[in-house]
Amino acid sequence: MAQASKTYSESWHLVANLKVALRPTLKVSKQVFRGEPWYLLHDPFDNQFFRIRPQAYEFVARLSLQNSVEATWKFALRHNPREAPGQEEVISLLTALGTANLLHYDGPTASSGFFQRHERRRATELRSKVASFIFLRIPLFDPDAILTRIVPWFKPLFGPLGIILGLGLGISTLRIVFDHWRPLMDQSQGVLAPGNLVWLYLALGIIKIVHEFGHAIVCKHYGGEVRTMGVLMMAFTPLPYVDATASWSLSSRWQRIFVSSAGMLTELTLAGIGLHVWLNTPPGILHALAYNMVFVASVSTILFNLNPLMKMDGYYIFSDLIEIPNLSSRAQNYLYYLVERYFFGIGSLVSPATSHAEAWWLALYGMMSSVYRLMVMVGVMLFVTNQYLALGMLMGLGMMINTFIRPPMRLINYLTTNPKLERRRKRAIILTLLALGVPLAMAVFIPFPNHFQAPGIMEARHATEVVNPVSGILLNLETPSGRWVEEGTILVQLENPQLMAEILEAQGQLDQVQALNLKATHESSADLEPIQRREDSARQLLDNLEKRRQNLTIRATHVGLWHAPELAYSLGSWLNRGTGLGTMIDLSSFRFLAVVSQEEASNLFEDQVIGMSVRLYGQEGLEIEVTDHTFIPYQHESLPSLALGWKGGGEVAIATNDSTGLKTKEPFFLIDARLRVTNGVRGYHQRTGHIRITMEPMPLLWQIERKVRQFFQRSLRL
Repeated sequence: MAQASKTYSESWHLVANLKVALRPTLKVSKQVFRGEPWYLLHDPFDNQFFRIRPQAYEFVARLSLQNSVEATWKFALRHNPREAPGQEEVISLLTALGTANLLHYDGPTASSGFFQRHERRRATELRSKVASFIFLRIPLFDPDAILTRIVPWFKPLFGPLGIILGLGLGISTLRIVFDHWRPLMDQSQGVLAPGNLVWLYLALGIIKIVHEFGHAIVCKHYGGEVRTMGVLMMAFTPLPYVDATASWSLSSRWQRIFVSSAGMLTELTLAGIGLHVWLNTPPGILHALAYNMVFVASVSTILFNLNPLMKMDGYYIFSDLIEIPNLSSRAQNYLYYLVERYFFGIGSLVSPATSHAEAWWLALYGMMSSVYRLMVMVGVMLFVTNQYLALGMLMGLGMMINTFIRPPMRLINYLTTNPKLERRRKRAIILTLLALGVPLAMAVFIPFPNHFQAPGIMEARHATEVVNPVSGILLNLETPSGRWVEEGTILVQLENPQLMAEILEAQGQLDQVQALNLKATHESSADLEPIQRREDSARQLLDNLEKRRQNLTIRATHVGLWHAPELAYSLGSWLNRGTGLGTMIDLSSFRFLAVVSQEEASNLFEDQVIGMSVRLYGQEGLEIEVTDHTFIPYQHESLPSLALGWKGGGEVAIATNDSTGLKTKEPFFLIDARLRVTNGVRGYHQRTGHIRITMEPMPLLWQIERKVRQFFQRSLRL
């Protein structure tokens, strides 16, 4: 796809009389990418690699200190005019090779120039590391001597034996995971508990050291040199790293993929071994360490190392699978090319992509990785701010400089001085101002929809919990759950043999007292008054027992839906007084209790609400209208339902020291919203969902400013 470069160039005089040649210390190898041959130049001094096409290599290989660049180019033009590079391509090639410090120059200043370029390059690398100090690499030692001694120990694993052992361990590990999935998940709840952090960090250290040695051993086995091992400070967390750049010199892409995936394979191997240890050991130090190794290895492999958008193992594997070396930098260069070629109209540019398929990969990866890189930077900054305020503020300052100060300065410098824009400068400046100014003006002046969502639960406004006022055995469910009932309908029938015995006894006592009363009436009027008091007391006892017997038959207190889905499981069981049997739901009116965070509640105080609607989980296609609402203006700490918190599957954070699942981590406000009842919402009592609160439109920039301000107020307790 690369466009043919121009045969002649206006800048040719800058390089025509130079006498340069490839440095004699370079190592050259031939590789195949996407079915096309390439030459790989390896600089052992800096351990850097440079890839060029065969036609370009044929030209640079002829360069010598005895002939000028122009003489070499004319020679190539005479002997192979169809494949000879144009002057523009020669200039670009020499510029790239010179920047990479791969050329040797004629003259007394050649050696000093070499070291000056090397020092400039090292200084640039150092500035880059300092600028990205949250991912700072600190080299510590050369592991080559260690690798030379231990690599022969692992040689049998690079053959059929390694495949057999790997498959056996993998199959047995998967079986353990399937058979013990529930206890594995249950134990993961305590991974971040304070008492487990020591074992978690120890497991992380062991896993990552073995991970890096996995890369180094495989690279060394295939002939690559590994000369640097050190510490990577990722968000101020020390992790080991190894420089396996030499794997790029391997001719087989499958060997390169093996080197890139070796770290993850060793992690998964340790995870499999750890899972067997965890299964066969009692609770204790070894048991806890084994589980943490399983957790770290599996989570880090799935969430981080396999991600091709991060420059970790997954990136290099993906790059080799699609056969595009230097994928990240080339993707960024391709995005720059698209802007300059089609936005600024510079038609003489040569595309960095070599085919249409490669162009699509570069464009897609360039856009996705740019967005993801920004998300990671913001996420890391927010995490560090929550943990270490001073470092977080420092990172935020650095991020603001790198995002809002340095890029505009570079852009201004590019638009005003870059020679590529010599004939297109006015167009480039105007289009750049429009591209930046129009979205900014829209964000500042045009009102955008302003709304937020809050979780909550739908309830019938009049819902009565039915309990048994008398203890007894659940004899029968007279009305099945889910039936519409009228007031007085029998719902449940209980029986209480002890109560029936007490009634018979009370009846006997009443009969006896009545007999004494009759006798006293005819024989002794002096005993009549105390006997009548005894009769009244016995009659009152019997009446109370009769009322309790009648309460064994539980009836509906009002019209509504009888809801008792689990009561059938209690048939024949003894139910103590006050046991919840079910709920009588009046379907004539419903409400939605919404849990609103403190930050979102502040919006309700500042802005005017112009509309609300509710959507329930499982019925997202049905929008329920809110006819009226009440904002309860004081803070709550206990949820209206267990289903809204983490322990009930909801999204509201729960306090770590709460066993009920109702106490929230942070206070919240409640909105009581009255819903318009339709046939579509009948029966949705206790269904969770979201309320959408729409406020007056506001420019997008002020909405973003409010979100950022609220975040810092919450994080920094301002």
